[in-house]
Amino acid sequence: MQFVDFRSANLFRMLTHHVRPGTVLDVGCGGGGMVAWLVEHGHDARGIDLNADTVAAARRFLASRGRDPMRVSCGSPAEIIPTGLTLDNVVSMDTLEHNEDDHRAFAQLVALTPPGRPAHRDGTGPNGIVRPAR
Repeated sequence: MQFVDFRSANLFRMLTHHVRPGTVLDVGCGGGGMVAWLVEHGHDARGIDLNADTVAAARRFLASRGRDPMRVSCGSPAEIIPTGLTLDNVVSMDTLEHNEDDHRAFAQLVALTPPGRPAHRDGTGPNGIVRPAR
């Protein structure tokens, strides 16, 4: 059974105030909690994760909440960037520290957003919402 814990719920609430209208991609979506939260609060949210088992768990979680399980897929920003797709918002919570090259990983998040749009990442500190200069 998956649930949204107190910390996650507060982070989701805080982040929701910074999400602009439009599309949202949760990179490293894990169990799908943020995707579900965002969808349930009126956002067009999707998630990607590298681990197929994690994606399967996220799909089950979304389905259990009456949400489209196909909002989550297996993949990485590096696979999306060459397509030219950009999103209005990119969210990545507690994921950069798992990358060997966190600067490159963050640059990939930024590459998925149009110029001037914020790339959101871990909302636990003062640098949680990053608006890169381009």
